[in-house]
Amino acid sequence: MAYQHIPVLLEEVLCYLDPHPGQVIVDGTFGFGGHGLRIARAVGSEGKLIAVERDSRTLKEAEKNIAFSNYPQLTLKQGNFAHITDIVRSCALDKVDGVLLDLGVNSYQLDSAGYGISIKQNDPLDMRIDKKATSRTALDLLRSLKEEELANLLFENANEYRSRRIASLIKSNITNIKSSGDLARIIASGVSSRGRIHPATKTFQALRIAVNDELKNLEQFFAQVLQVLNTGGRIAVISFHSLEDRIVKNNFKKEPWVVINKKPITPSAEEVKNNPRARSAKLRVAAKR
Repeated sequence: MAYQHIPVLLEEVLCYLDPHPGQVIVDGTFGFGGHGLRIARAVGSEGKLIAVERDSRTLKEAEKNIAFSNYPQLTLKQGNFAHITDIVRSCALDKVDGVLLDLGVNSYQLDSAGYGISIKQNDPLDMRIDKKATSRTALDLLRSLKEEELANLLFENANEYRSRRIASLIKSNITNIKSSGDLARIIASGVSSRGRIHPATKTFQALRIAVNDELKNLEQFFAQVLQVLNTGGRIAVISFHSLEDRIVKNNFKKEPWVVINKKPITPSAEEVKNNPRARSAKLRVAAKR
C-alpha cells in the first residue's frame, strides 16, 4: 500500500518560492515529494529539480510510490542538505534559482517501525536518520552523558523545563533502557503529562536533534548556500520548533538576504484540522540580493 504523505504549507511554498519554467530548484528534504513534485511541474521540462533525501529508507519507499519516469526534470540524490555545494556541483551545475527545506522528520519516519524516534513505537533506541553517516545512537548518547550534561541537552534542544528531573530518572534507570518504549515509560513514571502531550515528547525531540546534528546541519547549510544561489534566487524554509526557526530568522537578517515575508507564515486553522502535525510549522522566505 502506498504511503500517504500530506505536505505542509504546500500552496504557500509554491507562492513564495515562486518556481518558474526553466529554473533550477533544490528540494533539500524531498521525502515523498509532496512539495518537490509540484515544484518539478512548475519548472517544467526545460527546468530541473534536484531532489535530495537524507534517509535511504524514505528514499526506497518514495521510489515505490512515485512514477519518476513522469518527471524527467527530476534528479534524485541521497544526501544531506548541509552539503548543498557538493550536491549542486555533483549535478554539473554552479548555481541554482531556489532552495526548499522542510525541516524535522517526516510522517513516514514517525509512523514506521525501526527509527526509534516515536513515543508510539517500541523500537530499539536508535533515532539515526542516516545510519551510514551517523554512528552514535540515542542510547549511546544517554549512556555516555553525565546527568548534568543530559539535563543541559534536554533544556537547550527542547526547552524542557523539567530537564533535571528527567535526566535524573533516565540515569537512575539507564540499565533498564533499551527501547523507545522503555524510555517513554520511565519518563512517564516520574513526570506528569501536560494535557494530551506525553511527558517524554520533548526528551525524544532533544535526543533526535542531537543524534542527527539537525541544528549543526542547518547552520552548515547557511554557511554554504550563498555560493550556489543565483542573485534573486529564493530560499524557503519550513521549521517546526523555535531553535530551527531562530537559526533561519537570524541568518535571514544578514546580508545579502532580503526577507520576503516579514512574519513567518503559519498553517490555517483548516490545514491544522486536516493535518494536526502541521500545527507548529513556520515558513520563512528570503531572496539573495
